[in-house]
Order: sequence, then C-alpha cells, then structure tokens
Amino acid sequence: MNTSGKINDHVQNCMGGKIEIKEITEIINERKFIDDILATGYIDQVNTGKILVKLAKHYYWDLGYKQTRTVKALDAYMIAHYPNYNEHTMQKLDRHGINEWERLFKRCYKAAIKTPIIEVEGIWITKTELEKIAELNNKVLERLTFVMLCYAKLYKSRNPLSTGWVYSNKYKDIFKQARISCKTDDRICMLGELADKGYLYEYQLPPLEKIKKMNPYQIERFNNRQLDMRITFMDDESEKIIFVDDWRELGYYYRRYKGENIIRCAKCGKLERGNKNGTKKYCKQCKGNISSYEYDYKQCQCVDCGKMFNVLKMERSRKRCPDCEKAERKEHNRQMYLKRKNSTILIKDEV
Repeated sequence: MNTSGKINDHVQNCMGGKIEIKEITEIINERKFIDDILATGYIDQVNTGKILVKLAKHYYWDLGYKQTRTVKALDAYMIAHYPNYNEHTMQKLDRHGINEWERLFKRCYKAAIKTPIIEVEGIWITKTELEKIAELNNKVLERLTFVMLCYAKLYKSRNPLSTGWVYSNKYKDIFKQARISCKTDDRICMLGELADKGYLYEYQLPPLEKIKKMNPYQIERFNNRQLDMRITFMDDESEKIIFVDDWRELGYYYRRYKGENIIRCAKCGKLERGNKNGTKKYCKQCKGNISSYEYDYKQCQCVDCGKMFNVLKMERSRKRCPDCEKAERKEHNRQMYLKRKNSTILIKDEV
C-alpha cells in the first residue's frame, strides 16, 4: 500500500467528500501528500505548520510563486479551511505589531524553497544491513537500530548527498517507533552502547583552538549537534529485503521480519499485533470506527424480495433485508391498530 508517510493514516477515511487525516508522521511521498490535502482542503490545529510547508512547496515549485504571492495563497487557503481563522488573525499580533500568521507563512516559504517536492514511494532495507543488526543479539537494541536506519535512509532519499546522519531532535520519535519506554538517561546509554559496538558514529566537535575563533551562533550550532549520530553500516548495493512505505509503526516491520505475529490493517494498512486465533483484520482505530455490518457479518437472502443483505452472525434469525423488514413492521403495526380499533367498536356495541 503505497502512501505518503502517511497520509494513509494521514489520509485514509473518506467521509462526505472530506478526508480525515488522523496522524501525520514523516512524509515519504510529498507529491501524494500535497495532492491529497489540495483535493480535500484539509487543515488542522496540530500539524498546521507541516501542512503549510508542503503547500508552500506546491506554490513555489509547481506554480512558480514568489514569497509575496505564496503568503497570499496560504492566507487564502487558511481563510477557506481553518476554523475561525479571521478571528485569530485579528488577535495574533506580536509585541512589534507584526501578524504572527504572516510571519509563519514567510517561514514556511523559506523552508519550502530549500528542497524540491519529493516523490519517493518508500525505502529498502537490504540483507547486509539486516544481518548486521541481527549480530546485536538484543531485541531492544535491534529494533532501535532498525528504526534509526530507516530514518537515515529516509533522509538520504530526500538528499542523495546525505551520509547517514540521524538528528537528536528525532530521538523521541525514534524510541516511540521502536516501542521502547525508558528514561532519557537510558536512551543516551543505549545510543552510547551502539556507538561502542561500531553501529553509530558520534558527532565530533572541532578542536578547541577552532572553537575559540567561532562566534556564539556557530558555537550554539555545534552544541545542538553533540548528540547527533551517523549510521555506519548502510549498504544500498546488497539484496533488497524489506520495503518500508508506512512511517507509523517502523518497529513492527522488523518484528514481522523476525517472525512475530504482525498483521496489516485491512482498511488503513497500518501494521498491528495479530491475535492468537489469527482472525484479527483491523487495527484498534479502524475497528472502533468501522460499522458492525462491515466488520463481522454473514450474507442472507431476503424472503420477500430475494435480495442479498449483510447481517451480524449473532442475528441469524433475521429473514428480511432492512427495507422489507421496515415495510413488514409497518404493515404489522397497521394490522394491530385495526385489530385494537375493531375490538373497541365491538365492546361499545355490546354495551
């Protein structure tokens, strides 16, 4: 199921012409993501900046808009789709009197012009890389290394000159994807253990003499990169084994590869733990939103019109489709009304 990273959790449920974007993680296929939000006019209050950056890419790279025209286009999109946007616009002024939305639009434009629109369907994990990960012989570290490798390859797909760096501002998401719950100090210990074993290369600060000649801004940039790590065992030439096109549950890709009971949701494509009976088809979200007829039903033939209809397995006594059942109930109520009316007339006559 090819998706954009995902707008298939990103963009998965069509409801009255609108698409419900449930979760926006890393965007793999920006082209598909942009097409989906343009088709539905979607915007939310959580991922507003991420959506606006992708729209700004569309306006700049596809339509050739410069900054002024892009800002106006983003403003028009927000007026059309963001709830109470005009009211917020009147109130959102910083201490210098500059509109905060306009400043956000300009930042989105500056971010959009840095790289073209990416149209990558997914990334491949190769046999050599998986064998190297298996040498750790530790389930937790293996999952962590696999997820970090996925992030490194995603960045390389966006920038071919990338050398496998994974940035520290993504560590929270990485541990969440690997399903590892631990304290911050334990995270640093795990990363240090992988570095000691040669799987990661720590960011090296320049010599002290060079640091002394730097301005405060350059020093701050180096300090922010102290926890960045580079994957050292990337190998794109080996045999391709795992294709990752969904960024919601990266750790489950590795667990499925290792033989664990992992299923793909029949509705949204998300990876999920299977059950012991092997009957699970949907993830928790889709099972909660799906209609009972779609989820667990059998087909029956209506005794009145002969049409096939769906019915819950525990309601096997039903013999009519919903339309015929409604008509039959209506006729039954009419007959009961006439029966009661006639009995009342007979009693009055006898009196």
